[in-house]
Formats: sequence, structure tokens, C-alpha cells
Amino acid sequence: MIRSRSRALNRFLNLKSVLDDRPEAFRRHLIPPGDEDDFRIRAPRTGALPLWIESSLFMTDRYGLIRKEELRILLLYFLEMGSRGHIRISAEDLTEDFPLWAEPAWPGKLSLAGELADLVRGNPALFAELDAPGTAAIRYAPDFSCFYLLKKLRFERRFLELLKGFTGEQGALNFPEEQRSRIPSLYQTMKEEGAIPVGEETLRALDALLSSRLSVITGGPGTGKTTILAGLLTLFLSLHIKADGPMPEVRLCAPTGRAARRMEESMESLLREPSLSPSFVHPAQTLHKTLGVRPGRAPRFGEHRSLGADLIVVDEASMVDLNMMTLLLSAMKSGSRLILVGDRDQLPSVESGALLSDLLYRCDRKEQRLSGRVLSLTRVHRNSGAILEASRMVISGDSPAFSAFLEEPARREGGAESGYFLYAALSNQHTLLDELAGRFKSGVVSPGSRGFSESFREWEGCRKEIELFFDLYRRLVVLTPTRKGLFGSSALNRGIDRLLGSAAAPYHGRPLMIMRNDYERGLFNGDRGVVFSFSDGFYAFFEDGDGGYRAFPCALLEDVETAYAITIHKSQGSEYNEVLLLIPEGAERLLSREILYTGITRAREGVRLYASGVELLELCLSRGVRRMSGIREFMLSLASGE
Repeated sequence: MIRSRSRALNRFLNLKSVLDDRPEAFRRHLIPPGDEDDFRIRAPRTGALPLWIESSLFMTDRYGLIRKEELRILLLYFLEMGSRGHIRISAEDLTEDFPLWAEPAWPGKLSLAGELADLVRGNPALFAELDAPGTAAIRYAPDFSCFYLLKKLRFERRFLELLKGFTGEQGALNFPEEQRSRIPSLYQTMKEEGAIPVGEETLRALDALLSSRLSVITGGPGTGKTTILAGLLTLFLSLHIKADGPMPEVRLCAPTGRAARRMEESMESLLREPSLSPSFVHPAQTLHKTLGVRPGRAPRFGEHRSLGADLIVVDEASMVDLNMMTLLLSAMKSGSRLILVGDRDQLPSVESGALLSDLLYRCDRKEQRLSGRVLSLTRVHRNSGAILEASRMVISGDSPAFSAFLEEPARREGGAESGYFLYAALSNQHTLLDELAGRFKSGVVSPGSRGFSESFREWEGCRKEIELFFDLYRRLVVLTPTRKGLFGSSALNRGIDRLLGSAAAPYHGRPLMIMRNDYERGLFNGDRGVVFSFSDGFYAFFEDGDGGYRAFPCALLEDVETAYAITIHKSQGSEYNEVLLLIPEGAERLLSREILYTGITRAREGVRLYASGVELLELCLSRGVRRMSGIREFMLSLASGE
């Protein structure tokens, strides 16, 4: 609660409207005279969380020896950057980013130029060189070119040690020529049957899979990653059908339960094929469940107990963090293969690193460790017209072109086939809520529809109405970068609840999202359902993947939230006909090219972009998600003979 209030207060104090007309009486109440230099008062202005503020104070008071004022600020920066997903902090960060980060709290007073070495060497209990023994919390290169939190350094080194066995010459595998010789005939048969589309890209992916332990299929939304994967697995398993020995075991995995279930649905034809199904001993699962990761306990599988799978496929790989990928690689048996599938331009994991992006860094170069093992898909089959045009401008950071694009109606309007893109200034919350509620309410207006007001008396004859609501929530969604604030998902959902039903109780037609995996009921984090009212109470319905529905009494469900509006992070892996995308003031620290790109590319037919100002969109395009690590240098290390 304290952390939440601190973050909310910090967002309020940094709103443009507040900065332009500061409420001095309120500010004086928060910061009494004489306490201006108090660290606890100033530090929250950087956006740092109370946990890291108190940690930096404790570390300085217990272990600091010299220049404690600068030391606690530097420690706070390291801790805050670590919590934002950075694995390491570079010297450039400390000279360029650190003063900007500290400016709101210590304006014009803080610079470490020329003083960093003395500060670090003067506090040996806190700082030590990378390879030095001991438990110093911060590690640094001898030339001060980079810094690590000790825990992050250990994870990165362990990951790179494991990765070396999956890439370069150590990651190369041989596949029997006798089985390879069957590829042309199998490919031709599949192409003629047409049950699973295959092409030259499928053959390229197969060659990478057969010759290496690690291969990657990457591409934006709608580029056919799932189709390529289905054809690839069919060809790979078909090569083993008449070979001596058992069929290879394949495990399908994803970072979230929802992504795992969508993966299983997309691979349904393979799972039901009698000749291939013996390879799929387990259903698609989350990485946590596959590895047996449990809070407070060691994973079931790891260095001392390997997974039995011969091939592991990880979908939505951009969402996998460094720690989880390290656990996965350590649990794979010798000679097993790994396929990563994902979009390198999407948002990275909320935890450490930007793993997929780092692994694919300059993958077109011969000295890159994954050279020849990456299939990059560029042809878009889903998004078209203005949606595709806008997404390409965003991810390339072409701010002038994007601003001009928003001002030219002829280029941004179109039908469903061409993909339309509309832009409008974000109005006040009351007006926006009325508009959003109206859009959802009109979506269920049809002959005989009961809308959001009336309930069903009996179970019989209600399927058409149920399908109407599910179709609405597949077609339309509101996306926002944040959960908090006036335009965060929580406040928007409460407001729409009040306008269409009730903010305090279930009501007919309310969309729900599961926020935590419920294995007992087969519901996963991110699953969306709809509440329906019957004569005997409220029930939450969820699609079961076979064209039917599963229903649970609302009283039995825990950790669910209204889902008219969801965060852009939660939307990853989903697609909708129309996306209402909000970029509000107050969410500046979350904005990046990747978050805008991810929001836009959730749409199949159209995007309506609402922003508090064009300058916010320019801010998005001016910066990417920065996750510093040593992985990129490692991926290019073949050039140095490592």
C-alpha cells in the first residue's frame, strides 16, 4: 500500500499541468521547511520505490565509508535500474542517464564526472571488481566501463556459460543423411495435401533445427510464425516415423498460461494426428510448470535432473526473462534442441533483460553465434494498410513521418481490408468513459439482445446471447500503458462498470480477466471470460477451445478483474478487430517505441489512438526499451575467437 501511494503521488507531482502551476501550499505540506535535504523526501521524485530508497539508506549507513550523500544516491540508481530490468549499468549510463534521473530530486547539483573511481574505491565493502572474491553487492570492470549487481552478474555468467553450448560450433548437431534424404518427398507430399501450409521458409527453419541445438523463428504479428512452426514440427517428426528408435519427445511451452493454451489450440491438428501424437506426452504448459518452479523451493528440473524432452518449443519468447531462460537451458538434456518463437520488437519481459532482442542482435553477420539459425519473417498476412504503415514508422523511430501520418486523413482512413488508423486528442476522463461505455453498449445491440441490463431466466436458449458478448470482446478492446492513474486500466474499468452495471458486484455482460493461474479449474493468467446472470445466480463463462463454454459460479473465482481495458503488457499474444489505444499524460516513464508498437499491432482492422499530446507520441518514438547486458557482446564473440 505504501509503495502504491508513493508511486501515485509521484505521478501526480510530475503531471505537466501540476508542473506548470505548482500547488505550493500542498508542496510545503509534504516537505516541511528545513527538511529539503532529507534523502527520503527527495528520492521519490526520481520515481524510485520506497523499497529501494530504504535499501540504499541501509547499505550506506552500514557499509559506507566516504561521501555518503553521493553514495546513497548512486546505490539507489543501481537498485532502481536493476528493478527496471537492466542486467548491467554502463559508464555511459552514469555520465548521461544518471544526471537526468537525479535531476528532479537534486537539480543541477549531481554529477559523477571524474569522481566515480574515488567514490567506488573508497567504499570497498560495497564495491569490488568483477572477479574479486567476497560478497560486495556492486561489481565493476577494472576500467569502470560497466557495473553489475552481484546477483545479476552471477545469473548472466551462468546463462552465457550455458548458452555457449547451444550456439556457435558447440551448438552444432549432425542429423543422419539417410533421414535427411527423405525431406524432399515429405515436403512435396505435405504441399500437395495442403492440410498444413509449407514453403521455402519452412525448409529453411527445418535446416536450422536439424543442424543446431538452438534456432529462432521471429517476425511481427501476422507474419505466419505459428503456421511455419506447425509445418516445421510436422516435417521434423515425420522424418522419425520410419526411423529406428522411439519418436522424439516434444514439449510446448510459453511464459504465461494463456499463451500456452493458445499455443496448444494452434497446434491442435498435430496433437490429434495419430502418427505424431506420441511425441506430445505433455500438453502445452507454462515454463514455470514445465520446470517445476515453486515459490520458496528449488525447481524440480535443473542441473541435477534434466527434462526428458528431445525438442522444446518456447512461444512468445520475447516475454521470457534471463532467470527463467537460465533455468530452462540448465534443465535440457545433452543433445536436445530448443526453438524460440517470438517478435523481437515487442515489449521484453517485465523481469531482467531483453533476451530475444539480445540473442538476435546483428544476427545477419557471419560472426554472430546464431548466424544461419534464425528465420526472420517480414511478410505480414494479418495487418495491412495504415496499421502496418504506422507500426513500421513507430518501430523505426521515424517521428516526423509518424506526425505527418497522423495529420493526413487520406492515409489514415480506410475500410477493414485496408486497416484504418484514427488519431484524436485524449479528452477528460468523464467524456472518455461515456464514449467507451457507448462503444461497448452499442456492440451488443441486435434484434432480441438483452444488452447489459437483463438476465437469463433459464440456461436453455441463451447460447446466441453468450456468443454475442464473446464476439464483442474479441472485436473491441481498450489498451493503456499502465494500471494506475485516471487513464489506467483499473480506473477505466471501474468507470465503465459504473456506467454499464455495477462497480461493486457482478452484472450481466461484464468481461473478466484471470489474474493468477488456477490449475484446479484450468484457468490461466490472462484468460478472458464474461459474466452472465441467471435465475440461480451469476456465472462466469470461458471458452473451452472446442467451440463450447465452461461456466463457474462467480463466487468461486479469485483474482479476477474487469477487462474492458487492459494493459498493453497483458495484451501481448492477443489480437482484436479494433483497438482503442490510450497514451495518457502521467505514464511518461513507461513510454517507448516497443509499447506503442505492441499496442498498434494488436489490431487486425483498425486502431483509434488517443493521446494527451503529440509530444507524448514523439517521446514514445524517441526511445526504445533499454535493457543493458553483456549478452550482445557475447553473441558477437566469435569474431574474437572466444
